[in-house]
Amino acid sequence: MNYTYTSLICVLFMAGCSIFAPPYKKEADTLISKAYENVTKITACVDLGLCAQPNSFSNKEENYTQAISSLKSSYLIIASWEPSSSNSPAMEANQLLLEMIKGCETAVINLSNLHRSSGLISGAGVAQPVDIQCDQAVRAVRAMK
Repeated sequence: MNYTYTSLICVLFMAGCSIFAPPYKKEADTLISKAYENVTKITACVDLGLCAQPNSFSNKEENYTQAISSLKSSYLIIASWEPSSSNSPAMEANQLLLEMIKGCETAVINLSNLHRSSGLISGAGVAQPVDIQCDQAVRAVRAMK
């Protein structure tokens, strides 16, 4: 009798998780982690004062490219999930997760445009918001575990 109740509670708990949270996607986690690694390489360059001149963009162009492509791929993987109910809290959570990833991608693109046009001066406060926004996106993807 006790085993039956315990099993029922476990089943209901697991069903509840799928109602309130989108499924964890390891591929998306790996890709967004790779993107964040590249973002931190860019922000470290800024912090060290090595990205102050526009011509320094060429040294970080590969990091920007890898970060943006990884974010786009992560976005597509998470966007491909189709919930069983279109009006579920999990669908809303998935949409918020996609918005966080898109926000990180937009921030990285904007930072790259600024870097290319005028350089990134250490202490100007342009890199830290990108770092924070992308960190939050990574944490959100990992929270789905």
